Amino acid sequence: MCVATMYNRPVWAVFGLVCIAMCVLCGGCQSTRVATPVNDPSADGTTRFDPSDSGFELEILHPDLIDTLGDLYSTGRSEEATAMLEDRLEATELQGEALRSPFEQQCVQAAIDFNDNPASAIRQVQELTPTNYVEAKVQSLLESHMHGTLGDCQAAVDVLSSFSPVGDPDRQYWARRIWEIVSSQCIYRSDGFSRTATSDAQDWWNLASIAQQSLTSEQRNKAFRLWRELKPQHLASSFPPNYLQVVSEPPRHIALMLPQSGPLSSAATAIRNGFLSSHLHHLSSAANQDVRVTLYDTERSSMTSLLDRAITEGVDVIIGPLDKDRVRTVVKGDTLDVPIIALNRVAEATIYNTHSYQLAIVVEDDALAIAQKLVDLRIKRVLLVIGSEFWAARASVSFKSQLPNNVEVVDETVLNDLTNITSEVAEMLHVAQSNLRHEDIQRIASGKIQFTARRRDDIDAVVAFVNIDEFDSLAAAMHYHFAGEIPILAAEPTFRDSDGGNEYTTGTTFTSMPALIYSSDLTHSLRTSFSDAEVLFPLYVFGSDAYKVALNLTTLKRGEPIYGHTGMLSMKEHGVISRLPIWGQVDDTGLVAAPDTPTFQESKTLL
Repeated sequence: MCVATMYNRPVWAVFGLVCIAMCVLCGGCQSTRVATPVNDPSADGTTRFDPSDSGFELEILHPDLIDTLGDLYSTGRSEEATAMLEDRLEATELQGEALRSPFEQQCVQAAIDFNDNPASAIRQVQELTPTNYVEAKVQSLLESHMHGTLGDCQAAVDVLSSFSPVGDPDRQYWARRIWEIVSSQCIYRSDGFSRTATSDAQDWWNLASIAQQSLTSEQRNKAFRLWRELKPQHLASSFPPNYLQVVSEPPRHIALMLPQSGPLSSAATAIRNGFLSSHLHHLSSAANQDVRVTLYDTERSSMTSLLDRAITEGVDVIIGPLDKDRVRTVVKGDTLDVPIIALNRVAEATIYNTHSYQLAIVVEDDALAIAQKLVDLRIKRVLLVIGSEFWAARASVSFKSQLPNNVEVVDETVLNDLTNITSEVAEMLHVAQSNLRHEDIQRIASGKIQFTARRRDDIDAVVAFVNIDEFDSLAAAMHYHFAGEIPILAAEPTFRDSDGGNEYTTGTTFTSMPALIYSSDLTHSLRTSFSDAEVLFPLYVFGSDAYKVALNLTTLKRGEPIYGHTGMLSMKEHGVISRLPIWGQVDDTGLVAAPDTPTFQESKTLL
C-alpha cells in the first residue's frame, strides 16, 4: 500500500526552525564584519571561520513572537506561521529595514518555502555560500532544523556536527541542540546511525546508546565517564547533557504486587517474568548487586494489609497492583511512606495518594500519537474505521477527543461484519453514491452510458483501529475501489501478531513498541526463554519496563524520559506515566522501522 509521507515534526525541530527564520528577520544574524574561512580539510570536515566574528546570540529574539510561531507550528497551523513570516518580512521592508545581504534574504525565503516544498527549501539552504561565521552558523542551524522537521534525525545531526561553534554560549547551545535531537525518538535507531554517521556525529549517537541502554543513572554516569576519557576534545565533554551526569540512588528493595491466581493471572505471570528477567539482567551487569525483589500475591490479602506489610518489611518502592479496582483503592487512599507504581491506569483525575504513579500499556497513548502525526502530516480530513474489538472503540473515543480543531473526521464506519466490508468501504468512499448517480443519468438518458465509478477525492488519510483480519479486508476493499494510494494510519495492536505484509498491506505505517521493531539481548532472551512470550510479548516487555521505572522513578519525576521497550516513558499530571510509541512499517519480511524520510505523495488538501 502506498503511504503518504509520514512527516515527523517534533517540537524541538519546529521551534528551532522558527527561531532561525526569525533571527534572520529580526537582524540577529546580521554582521558587518566579514571573516575569512579557515581552510582545514585534513581534520574532520567541519566548517571553521574566524572566531572574532561570533556575536550571534539567539537570546536577543523577542520571546513572545517566537512562542507564538512555535505554538502555530506545533498545533498544525503552519500556514498561519508562514503568513506571519511573510508579514514580518513585508513590514521590515516597508520600514526601510530591508535585509542587508542576499544570504539573509535567501534564508528567509527558504524558511517560507519550506512549508510548501521542503526538498526545494533544503536545496536552497545547501546551495548558500556563507562569507562569515554568523552566516555559516545560520546555514547549519537552518538546514539541520529542516531535516529534523522531516524526521531525518541522522542528517540533522550530521549537519550540526560539521560546524564548529565558537565561544562558550554558542558551544553550549550547539551541544544542547544536538542532544535534543539524539535523545528524542531517534534514540532507538542510535546503533544503526553510529555505524553510518560522520565521525563526530558517531560520538553523539554512541552517547545516545549509553542513555538508552543503561538501566540506572549510575550505569549511565559510569559509561559516560569512560566515553569522556576517550573523547576529551568532543563538544559533549565540555558541555555534557545533564541526563548522563545526574546520579540518583536506586531502590534496594522492590515489592512486586501481582495476582497469582484468578482471571488476570496469565497476564500477571508474563509481567512478572519480564520484570524478573530484567532484574536478573541487571544483577549480572551491575557492579552493585544489592537489589532484591519480594513478590506479594494480591489475591490472598487486601491491598491495605499488603501495603502495611511491605512498608514494615522495608521496601523502597512498590510495583502493582494490576487490576483497576485495586489501583483505584491505591490512588484514592492516603499517601504512603514509599512510592507505589500501579500497573494500570484509571480515569479518575483526583489522586489523593500523591506518592502514587500509574504505568500502563493503553491504546489511548497510540491514539494520541496518531492524532499528533496527522498534525505533522498537515492532514486535514480523515476517514475513521473502527473494528469490532473493545480496544478499537476505546481508541476511537480517545482519538476524536484529542484531535486539533483543524483536523476533521468527515466520516466513520464500524466494521461489524466483514462479509459486507466491500459495500461499507464503497459507502464510506462515496463509490455507492457515484453508482447511483450513474443509474439516474442512464434512466434520464434512456440508454447505456459508458461510466467508471469514482471515489471521493477530499480525503487525506484513513485512521483504522482494527484487528489484523479487519485490516486485511479493509486494505483489499480500498484497493478494489481505487483508493489504495490513500495512507492508512493504524495502531500497534493491529500488527501485534503479524508476520508481514501482502500486496495490499505492505507499506502501512503504524504506532509500534520499540521492542517489536528492535531486538536486544533482553528481548531476545524473553522470546527464547518462555513458551508463551510470542503471544504475550507486549506484557513481557511491559514487565521489563516496570522494573526500569522502579529503578529510575527519580529521573521521571525530574522531567527526564525513560527509554523503555514499550515506548518513551515520561511523567504527566496526576502521576500518569505516558508512553510515546515509535513508528513502524509493514513490509513483506515483517515489521520494520518506518523510514526517516518517506517518499512524499501529494494529496488534494495536503498542500
